Formats: sequence, structure tokens, C-alpha cells
Amino acid sequence: MKKVTWPSFEEATNSSIVVIITVLILMGFLALADLVLGQIFHIVLWGGVGGA
Repeated sequence: MKKVTWPSFEEATNSSIVVIITVLILMGFLALADLVLGQIFHIVLWGGVGGA
């Protein structure tokens, strides 16, 4: 078995920042995709642009 080493505080902080930024980018992309696809389905199904 290999010896287990914990990440340093700096490594853990940097990894956490990368994860948070990635989650925020994906959240924005999914929100935009939801908005666009919702409008497309609304146009296709009800024949017009507008809210729910």
C-alpha cells in the first residue's frame, strides 16, 4: 500500500475554487439553455412568444 498524504491548505483551497467556478459556469449554462429551450417549446407548441 502507498502512503496517504492529505492535500495542503493551498491545494485544498485552489481545488475548492476550481469546483465553485465550474459549478457557477454550469449553472449559468443550464439556466440559459432552460430559458432558450422553454421559449422554443412555447413557440412550437402554442405558436407565439411569451411567458408561461
